[in-house]
Amino acid sequence: MIKDASVQRVLEAARIEDVISGYTSLRKRGVTFSGLCPFHQEKTPSFSVNADKGLYYCFGCGAKGDVITFVREMEHLDFVGAVEPHTTGPAEFAQWYHDVPGVNMAFPYTISLADDGHGTFGFSSDAFFPIDGKGFGNEGLAHNFHFTTEVHTTFKYKGGEIFRFTGDDDLWLFINGKLAIDLGGLHPQLSSEVNLDAKAAELGIVKGGTYKMDIFHAERHTEDSNFKVETTIDCFIIG
Repeated sequence: MIKDASVQRVLEAARIEDVISGYTSLRKRGVTFSGLCPFHQEKTPSFSVNADKGLYYCFGCGAKGDVITFVREMEHLDFVGAVEPHTTGPAEFAQWYHDVPGVNMAFPYTISLADDGHGTFGFSSDAFFPIDGKGFGNEGLAHNFHFTTEVHTTFKYKGGEIFRFTGDDDLWLFINGKLAIDLGGLHPQLSSEVNLDAKAAELGIVKGGTYKMDIFHAERHTEDSNFKVETTIDCFIIG
C-alpha cells in the first residue's frame, strides 16, 4: 500500500510540464502550456497543461488528470506502477546500483560494439533484454524489464571523441567523475551526445590524460527497451 504522503511527494517532485514534454512538444501560452494531444491523433493543438495546478486536459478527446494519471495512461501502468518509478530519496536510488540481498542480483553481460568503417563503434538493439529469465524472473511479463546496467572503464583522451546514446530509458554518463549526459526520468526514445572537445573544460580533461568513464542505465518501461550507443572513444574498441 502506498501512503498518501508518498503520493504527495511524487506530485510535488514531478513537474507535470517536464514529464509531458517528453511525449509531446509543449508551447507556453500565458499561465498554461499547449500542444498536440499524445492520446489521439490531431493536427491542431487541443491539449492544455496547467503547471500551477499540476493538471492536463484535452479539449479534443477529453483526457484529463494529474501527472500520475498521465504516466499511468501513457505507460499502461496501474496506480502503484505509476508512483513507484519515482524514487523517494538517495537511499532508494542507491539500491538500483548496489548489491542488496533480496532486492537485486548482479549478472555479467558483454556488449560488443561494431566498427562502422569510419572510426565510430556502436551497438544498437530495439529489444535490449539482457537478463530475460534471470534474477527474480520475468514476473509474468514477456521480458524481464526490471534491470539496470553499469559500465566502468578508463580511456585516454586524444581529442575529437564523441559519445552518443539513444534510448527510451534512463542513462547517465560520467567522465572524470562529472556528469556528461543526463537522460534521467520517464521519457520516450531520446538521444543525447557529448563532444569531449566542447566539454573538456567542464569535464576537467586535457588531451593525453587518462580518465574514468562510468555509465549507469536503468530500464523503466514495461513495453519496449531501446539501447543504442555510438562512440569514437578508444576504450570501447575491442581488439
